Amino acid sequence: MILLTVLVATLVIAVCLPVLGQRVLERRIVFVDLALAQVAATGYALGMAIDVPGVFAAAATTAIAVIFMAMMDEETPLPKEAVMGGVYVFAASVGMVLLSLLP
Repeated sequence: MILLTVLVATLVIAVCLPVLGQRVLERRIVFVDLALAQVAATGYALGMAIDVPGVFAAAATTAIAVIFMAMMDEETPLPKEAVMGGVYVFAASVGMVLLSLLP
């Protein structure tokens, strides 16, 4: 029975992900997954630093990053990929600094 559930979930994902991938490529935001993953990791480190459950801190920082990326104007002088690369580098550096300060 559990394998049937896994099979159905796999088939649903197999139908949905190519459409999502096509949309990501059309909008030229391929780097968004890495940037958001790094923001979530930095949020988790922030949660550890301020003694808040890491999952909540990661979810909050990721939500803030998603809102920031969604508010990006379509007519910016910088390409979206460059902005997302900057978000990735900023989140990685802040995360490293936070982790280095933890005992």
